[in-house]
Amino acid sequence: MTRENNDTFRFGSYFYVGLIILGIMTLGSLSVYSYLPNLFYTFFTIFLVYVGLFVYLRHMANKPYTASIKDYTSLYNRSEKRAKATGAFSWGLTYMDQGEYDEAILYFEESLELYSEDGFMKWYHIGRAYYYKEEYEKAIESFNKTLELNPEYVDAWIHLGKTYGKVKNYEESEKAYKKALEIRPDDSDAWQSLAKIYTDNKEYNKAMEVCKNIQRIDSANEITWAYIAGIHFQKGEIEQAVIAGNKAIEINPKYKIGWGTLGNIYVHIGEKDKALDAYDKALEIDSNFEKVIKLREKLLESMKKTEKKNP
Repeated sequence: MTRENNDTFRFGSYFYVGLIILGIMTLGSLSVYSYLPNLFYTFFTIFLVYVGLFVYLRHMANKPYTASIKDYTSLYNRSEKRAKATGAFSWGLTYMDQGEYDEAILYFEESLELYSEDGFMKWYHIGRAYYYKEEYEKAIESFNKTLELNPEYVDAWIHLGKTYGKVKNYEESEKAYKKALEIRPDDSDAWQSLAKIYTDNKEYNKAMEVCKNIQRIDSANEITWAYIAGIHFQKGEIEQAVIAGNKAIEINPKYKIGWGTLGNIYVHIGEKDKALDAYDKALEIDSNFEKVIKLREKLLESMKKTEKKNP
């Protein structure tokens, strides 16, 4: 509300209160003087009270409308593009959640065009959409634009590292993860991702060192134990792999990747019943776990062949 309107409203309020006091004083005089001489003053006072009430209520009613028209119109004009940008961004996130990445990208780009001051966040989500579309070069470009605008944005460094890992550019992937860890040294996601690229690149000793760093931060992390199991498995240290795999599912019995990893280890050492049980546990958690579905089918085929050879 403007100062002018506020003064008018205040005047109406004081006027009404003053009339009420005058009415009380006049009506009080009736107890002292005779009724008839004061009849005119009584009706006049009531009339003034109603006038004051009308003025008061009129200003109360006009208060929000006046404020909206006079004070908020310019604000709306200034913020209209930003509001539309926010709406478009929200739609982008909705389509991302639904897996409709092309639509999500269109909305993020529209939001970016309307309002670019928070552009780093929009480029980040554009990069994520391209990542899930497996268009990794475009994802890398988008994450780099994010980091040009906000070099301290850890999530963008981590996703950049993951994307470089997908195209097997392990050197750039490692740089990205290390940059994320410079900014946020205790980020377990960055450490785990770094362990993964070392494992993928068969640098098992480096991967194990990273896992040890993670355990200093969080010793009860099932993902780290699954990585350790995989590293021992790749190095041929089967007994240690089994121990680590069981530790992962002990920490989190609903960790499907832990069960899948344990199943793979049991297949390798010929304990097919245990492997089948581990795969079944993984599929109880996620019936659409495609990788385990294929591994389980392959295991069953192998078990049938063994039964035919040894009826």
